[in-house]
Amino acid sequence: MNFAFFDDKNNQILIIGNTTDEENVDLQRLTKQSSRILTLASHGLGLRNLRQLLSRYPFIENRFDSNDHYFEQVIIFHLS
Repeated sequence: MNFAFFDDKNNQILIIGNTTDEENVDLQRLTKQSSRILTLASHGLGLRNLRQLLSRYPFIENRFDSNDHYFEQVIIFHLS
């Protein structure tokens, strides 16, 4: 697991990444409002809880990407 947190101009950026069994996680599936998001190994990604939490804060942006057996989530806190 990789973790980074830093300031960039008027933003604070949190990046969390980890390897996956799948070469590419289906990002379309991540945007749906399903009750649970599972990888092929039946492990939840915890994204439903994060999505619910972040929906309360319109100044927070959530991005994710998957490529070459790696999933990365970027959370941007727009401070101004």
